[in-house]
Amino acid sequence: MRRQQGGGGVMIWGGIIGNAIIGPFRVPEGLKLSSATYCQFLKNSLEPWLDNLPLATLKNIIFMHDNL
Repeated sequence: MRRQQGGGGVMIWGGIIGNAIIGPFRVPEGLKLSSATYCQFLKNSLEPWLDNLPLATLKNIIFMHDNL
């Protein structure tokens, strides 16, 4: 059964840096994504991954968000 704009989906976040895929990370069910909760989600999921990147790579990262 498909519900339009009625929920029931799973939200996944992922990214690409160079030739590496980051994630996927599942957004916790029921989490309302405000700017504050989105930033906290990125801090918890993306930041630990970024800690392992070389400084030269970190200097060239451009963060882009696509809200399709």
